[in-house]
Amino acid sequence: MKFNLNLHGLRGLAALAVFLFHWVALIPGAAPLLQFSAGPLAFSLATPLGFGWLGVTVFFVLSGFLLAGKLKDARLDARFVGAYLAHRGLRILPAYWVQLMAFIAIAAMGASWPGMPPARQFAANLLLWMDLPPWMERPINGVAWTLPVEMMFYLILPAVVLLIRARGAVQVLLAAVVVTFLWRYAVPFIWPAPNQADNLTILNALPGSLSLFVLGVAAAHAPRKASPRAVLAWLLGGMAGLVILCVILLDNLATYYQGGLLLTVWTTCAGAAIAAIVHALSLAEKPLPVLGSGALRRLGDLSYGLYLWHLPVLLWLKAALPTDAGAPAMALWVLGGATLASLALALLSYRLVEAPAIRLGLRSFPLAARAA
Repeated sequence: MKFNLNLHGLRGLAALAVFLFHWVALIPGAAPLLQFSAGPLAFSLATPLGFGWLGVTVFFVLSGFLLAGKLKDARLDARFVGAYLAHRGLRILPAYWVQLMAFIAIAAMGASWPGMPPARQFAANLLLWMDLPPWMERPINGVAWTLPVEMMFYLILPAVVLLIRARGAVQVLLAAVVVTFLWRYAVPFIWPAPNQADNLTILNALPGSLSLFVLGVAAAHAPRKASPRAVLAWLLGGMAGLVILCVILLDNLATYYQGGLLLTVWTTCAGAAIAAIVHALSLAEKPLPVLGSGALRRLGDLSYGLYLWHLPVLLWLKAALPTDAGAPAMALWVLGGATLASLALALLSYRLVEAPAIRLGLRSFPLAARAA
């Protein structure tokens, strides 16, 4: 599958959405800053930005789509799969490990966050064994909970592709949906809690996110030819479906995390809407005006670094805020400072760590690199 500027821009947009979600959630004064009114009508941008966590859902669907698009025609023998996994590790681990070392250095200088982690927590983070038994150690960087989920999917993707060759994409997708539904339905019974938001990393472990990845994989196996009208229908249908699902979630937010049907199926339904959007964008004949812009292309390059660094930056700035930090003007200053600092750190990560690791992967595993 060739490089697609629309999907690259979507990756950057997803990282930006997660950043803005955490800004609204963490910084006092952000929500009042986003309130607008015109006569009897009132609207708050904090509501749509509050769904910025869907950027992670976009990442999962995109991972399935992009990687399966390159693996589906590959010869998946042991040598190739080993090289593919090594290349995936080179893409994800170096920047993350450098960040962990930076956290240790910052903690050694006496910073209040993240603090010096216990040895077992640090080892678990280093090995990407977070939120996993028997220790269930928490990630030092809160957003890093997604990395073990991603890496586990990378491990099973070749098997998923082989299953699709044997059984077809529809059967494999249905099996993945059943696994996800069963997992998300069972979690409240196995790990009871008044609020299942406390079990979010368990809910979203690989079984609870499997349908998202496989929706992307299935979309990569869909026919690659469609009329412009069909592409538009996929795009608008996916966008409309996502909006409707967000409205449904808002209406049921008070009971959503108590368990039940919506907690079981909502994430997969949102993934299906996003997969429709991804499929449409992959078929578009030319880059769309926003997603294909130079700014979003650059943001797509920096998306991994932005994802890794934005939360620590926001937490450092929040810790440094004065007592009158609830003022909207202060939230605006934090947004500007966090944007500049996060992008600067993401740029350093990309140029000094990620890009050299990518080049190493291309030299060391040229065939697998083209498929990873």
